[in-house]
Amino acid sequence: MQAVSSPHRRTSAASAAGQRGFTLIEVMIVVVIIGILTAVAMPLYSQHVQNARRAEARALLAENAQYMQRFYTQNGSFSRTLAGNAPVLPNTANSFYDFANDAAALGTTTFTLQATPKGAMASDKCGQLTLTNTGVRGSAKLTPAECWK
Repeated sequence: MQAVSSPHRRTSAASAAGQRGFTLIEVMIVVVIIGILTAVAMPLYSQHVQNARRAEARALLAENAQYMQRFYTQNGSFSRTLAGNAPVLPNTANSFYDFANDAAALGTTTFTLQATPKGAMASDKCGQLTLTNTGVRGSAKLTPAECWK
C-alpha cells in the first residue's frame, strides 16, 4: 500500500526549519507607523526651513544696514554719494527674498531697508521684513517680536 502524503505536511527544507519573512499585517503596521511619523515630521521640518530662511534674510538686512551706515559716514547722506549717485546695496543675492531700499523712506538722514519674500517664501507668515536707520524692525503681517526672534 502506498503512503498518501497529507496536504498539510511540510515537505521543503525551508518549511521544516520554520517560516521566515513578514506577514502582510506586519508590513501594513510598519507602513502606517511611517505614515504617521511623516505626517508629524514634515510640517515641523517645513517650519524649521522657513525660520532658517527668515533668519538669513534678517542677517542680510543687518549687513545692508551696516553698509548704509558706512555710506552715510563717507558721504554725509543716506540718499546720495558726493558725486550724486544713489547707494547700491551690496548684499541682495538671495533665492527667497528681494532686498531693496524703500525709495519713499530714503532721505538724507533716514533709510528703510526691505526684504520682500519670493518663491518658496512668498506665503511666509511674516511677509515683508523691514529695518530702519534707527534699528526699528518691522514685519508686514505679524509683530516684529514674532518675526525678529
